[in-house]
Amino acid sequence: MIAAIFALGLQVAAPVDLDAIREKSGLPALGAAVLTSDRILWQGVSGVRRVGERATAQLNDKWHLGSCGKAMTVYLLARLVAEGKLTWESTPRQVFGSRLPETVTALADVPLNQFLTHRAGVPNQASIRRFDAAAGGPDRAGAVFTILSLAPLSDPGESYRYSNMGYIVAGGMAEAVTGQSYESLMKTRVFDPLGITTAGFGNMAQFEANDQPWPHRPPERPMPNRGTLDNPRVFAPAGTIHMSLADWAKFVQEFLRSGRGQSRLLPPDVAKALHHVEPGATYGRGWMIADRAWAGGRAYLHAGSNTMNYALVWVASALDRAYLVVTNSEGERVKDVADEVVQALVQSRR
Repeated sequence: MIAAIFALGLQVAAPVDLDAIREKSGLPALGAAVLTSDRILWQGVSGVRRVGERATAQLNDKWHLGSCGKAMTVYLLARLVAEGKLTWESTPRQVFGSRLPETVTALADVPLNQFLTHRAGVPNQASIRRFDAAAGGPDRAGAVFTILSLAPLSDPGESYRYSNMGYIVAGGMAEAVTGQSYESLMKTRVFDPLGITTAGFGNMAQFEANDQPWPHRPPERPMPNRGTLDNPRVFAPAGTIHMSLADWAKFVQEFLRSGRGQSRLLPPDVAKALHHVEPGATYGRGWMIADRAWAGGRAYLHAGSNTMNYALVWVASALDRAYLVVTNSEGERVKDVADEVVQALVQSRR
């Protein structure tokens, strides 16, 4: 049965029947939220944490955000830009200097901004597990150097090519200029200042405890209890973050505020850069871009998946609204379900 809550803790009629949508789709669990820049208008969850078990999903459960975490990585880098440790034009060669191996290609001279907007020409999923081994511990530099030794697929800035590898490079640059791990930087520069307390990296649950949503794959089979149940650790800047719906809302609210010059983390000029989109571009810094009449013009969106979980966010800055959807499964129909939930929330005019 659905659990729903209003921003003030009052039970209210749900703007969408999550139970009906989830039961029709057969998903194990489904969650959603509607928010403005200063409050959560509604949030709800439906279903069970793991198929075959009785434990139900709860409002404070943690959900894997996948590539929706890229916008959070951009926020970290924006904070380092504001601190003068990086610029949007900083290159790996400038940051790593003599540490770079002789095998690096032209990718070492690509500016940070092009890694974040997927215009660096970096290949996407090339053998990320060997990058994990190359990292050799808390330092991601080995993985970054491996990526920078790949042949570019296009000249920098020439074309849009979505690449998780580019975000691993960006995360490594953040580590290089601070001497701290990406995970630690995210906590101190982004999560803690926003009051986000449930954030973590990798799988959300312990198998024996059944204490969080467990990852599934079609046809709704719980993943076996072995391995990390996520991408390798070096993948974190590209998307291994998990947190509760309410905490995710805190980050999206900050993004909404930053578009009006009211960021709590960034000076106005740096915050403004996060919302700048080149003419004709379909991807900004950490966000896909679309023009939608219901959003009053430009909408920011992103989907995220580690092939076992799925998350979706739409942000309509002109309306001061955002919509979040999460589930602990994946597959083509999951995307259709998430789209259906967003459409229903938009039509409810919540």
